[in-house]
Amino acid sequence: MSKGKEVIGTFNSENSSHVDLIKQKAAELVDLIEEHGKDGRRKSIAITGIEQATMMAVKSTFDNV
Repeated sequence: MSKGKEVIGTFNSENSSHVDLIKQKAAELVDLIEEHGKDGRRKSIAITGIEQATMMAVKSTFDNV
């Protein structure tokens, strides 16, 4: 399993193609940062930001309940 999939996860209770796509792209970005990033602290901060953005992006695909 890639670092991106490990960090972002693949859980999708609604089986939404939008959620799958958001998570796939976020995982790809995490993998790029892991591969090319040189400063560990900045990599961690960037990945945390991606995690947060992914959660909000996934929430945005659902009606406000």
